[in-house]
Amino acid sequence: MDSAVYWYALYVASKCERTVARDLSRLGFEVCLPMQQQWRQWSDRKKLMEVILFPNYVFLATDLKRREEPLKLKHVVQYVRFGGQIARLSEKEVELIRQISNCPRPVEIISGTLSPGEMVEITSGPLQSFHGRIRSVNGGTRLQIEIPSLQCFAQVEVGMGEVRRVVG
Repeated sequence: MDSAVYWYALYVASKCERTVARDLSRLGFEVCLPMQQQWRQWSDRKKLMEVILFPNYVFLATDLKRREEPLKLKHVVQYVRFGGQIARLSEKEVELIRQISNCPRPVEIISGTLSPGEMVEITSGPLQSFHGRIRSVNGGTRLQIEIPSLQCFAQVEVGMGEVRRVVG
């Protein structure tokens, strides 16, 4: 049996990401649960909160021998699948997922397809060297950075001076 370790995304019950990540860690799995401090506004107050960037997802590294274990945990629904296959993430995608939480501006994860736009490379900051498509321009640049294995995008705001056009 294959003893190589791969990264996967688990789909978990709503609001149970922290519990599942904790339980997986206790079982000895390497876990990634990207979070970011973001301000939330209510009608009567504003509060700085730690927000889970991929709601209902917990990322874990496992080999094929242990891949079924997480499915036995309470609140775990299934592995994320596309086209009937369990989505397996590349090391570069996992690194991107980890770095997203270091962005100084709020990050929003959006599933779906990209709108047509120019391809750019981020030249500075925590996402340096990652590529994305310009989503909109409004003083800054709104980028969508693709995470292909999950068929989703991280939408981030970067300054115009932090990107360069990718030629070719």
